[in-house]
Amino acid sequence: MKVLAISSNLQVSNSLQTKVIKFKHSQDAYGFQYSENPLFYQQFRLELVFGRIAKFPVIEKVYRQQDGNFRNQNVSIDKQYTLKTGYFDETVHKGTAVALKHSDMYLDGVKFFSPGEYEIDGDDDDTLTNLVAAKATIQQQGFNITSISC
Repeated sequence: MKVLAISSNLQVSNSLQTKVIKFKHSQDAYGFQYSENPLFYQQFRLELVFGRIAKFPVIEKVYRQQDGNFRNQNVSIDKQYTLKTGYFDETVHKGTAVALKHSDMYLDGVKFFSPGEYEIDGDDDDTLTNLVAAKATIQQQGFNITSISC
């Protein structure tokens, strides 16, 4: 095994809520050569916070019977959170947005998928600092409640 990088000790403040984000892709992507070492994961500790309340989006196929009553044919319920970042500069936001779009992405050991946009909360009028927060939707992989009836 080859050492890629060495870091000095990190001091993690108790006042920050941090998560370890671990990720890789199923193929070469985002400028990384994952095919050269398919077992390699990238990993960082970032200030990331889950929204307090999970959402349970539903995908369903509904039909109307001849008697006029509705019936669920297929129902799939997932578990989603809003993920909020700390105040990062543009480079860290770019890296976080890319990390969230990898095919294998874990936050503190739990596998997630990030559908949709990575939304920056700042605006162009903020001239005092280049640090802004962002948010994204994340969906827990492996959590699914499904009912299929024909």
